[in-house]
Amino acid sequence: MPEPTKPALCLVALLSCAALLGGCAEMPGAYDYVTEAGHAPIAPDASRGTVCFFRPETSLLGLPAPYYVQEDGRDIGMLDYGTWFVHRARPGMHLYTISTESTARTVIPAKAHEVRYVKCSSHIGVVVGRPSMEPSTPEEFKAASPKLKRIRPATAKEKQAMEAKDRQS
Repeated sequence: MPEPTKPALCLVALLSCAALLGGCAEMPGAYDYVTEAGHAPIAPDASRGTVCFFRPETSLLGLPAPYYVQEDGRDIGMLDYGTWFVHRARPGMHLYTISTESTARTVIPAKAHEVRYVKCSSHIGVVVGRPSMEPSTPEEFKAASPKLKRIRPATAKEKQAMEAKDRQS
C-alpha cells in the first residue's frame, strides 16, 4: 500500500473536523452559559446528590474545546478549559459521559447529602483531544479551584442581554 501524501492527510483531517462540527447543530451556543465570579462553597442537597464536574487544564493554542457532559444520555452541562459546574442528581447510580473523537465514561453513585467530584481532562487524539473522566476528591478540586471559573446555564434574560451586547459591538 502506498504511503499517504501530505495533501491526502490534510484532506482526511479537514473531513474529520467537518464531520465533528456537522453534529454540533443541537449543542448549546455561546449565549447558553455564563461564567460566575468567585467560588462559593459547594453545599450538599438534602434530597439530591451533588456532583461537581471540573476541567483544570488550560487550552493549548487558545483553542476552545468544550465537553458536553451527559447524565444517562441527557445533556446536563458544558465544560471548557478551566471551568467547573455543579449538577444535582436524583439518588442512584448514573452514567456520565463526555465525547469528542472518542467517549469517556464514569459511573457515579449520587446520594442525598453527599458531594461527589469528577475531573475531566484531555489526552492527545488524532484530530481533537481524547476525553478523560474520572472520580476525584474534594482536595483535588480545592487545589485546582483558584484557577477555575464556575459556569452555569444562562437565564433567558441573560441570553437576551448577551445577544444585544454582541449586536452592538
